[in-house]
Amino acid sequence: MGQRYSIYYADPPWKYDVWSEESGRDRSAENHYPTMETDAIVALFHQLGIADPEFPGIMFLWCTNAGLRSQGIRVLEECGFEYVHHWVWDKVHQGNGHWGFDRHELC
Repeated sequence: MGQRYSIYYADPPWKYDVWSEESGRDRSAENHYPTMETDAIVALFHQLGIADPEFPGIMFLWCTNAGLRSQGIRVLEECGFEYVHHWVWDKVHQGNGHWGFDRHELC
């Protein structure tokens, strides 16, 4: 069991599916670092003791825009947190995006 804190900052190595193998694989996260499936991220947080209802806290969780609903909120809820707000990280370079060419990530 890990050390418990009141505030957690997390930027997990999300597995991110590219729109197409031809146009998106060269900028995929997997080309730069090992990524993790959502279930593995939840399991890691539980293993570290972050998900402990007896010791409540808050978490700032970085997440991709495309993965906010399917990954980010799921991780928060499965670890006992509630999604209440987000902040925007305005990035210098535009990303590929699934539906739009984003230049930000959410926390």
